[in-house]
Amino acid sequence: MCRFILRGKHAQNLGGFIVERVANFPFRDIVVGNPYNEPVLIKVPVYSEEDIEFLKKLGLIVRFVYETDSLLDVINEVRREIEKRLAEEGGQQKNEA
Repeated sequence: MCRFILRGKHAQNLGGFIVERVANFPFRDIVVGNPYNEPVLIKVPVYSEEDIEFLKKLGLIVRFVYETDSLLDVINEVRREIEKRLAEEGGQQKNEA
């Protein structure tokens, strides 16, 4: 199984890594965002719902891209979610100090 390093604070679509004929997903792509400062090692390709659940359990942001969606819009949505989580985390760190 291959691995992919998702850099901290970055979003990446996994469309090239989805095996649609094997997995038969109801969407055409997955966008994954890493809200952490550290890189995360993920397994690719994504073959099953279990693989997707594993990404979620890592704390990554996972959004599906359907036929009617714009890939760029979904990537930007994930980027905004990363920024939102980082802002919330920064506020929590200030309150703890």
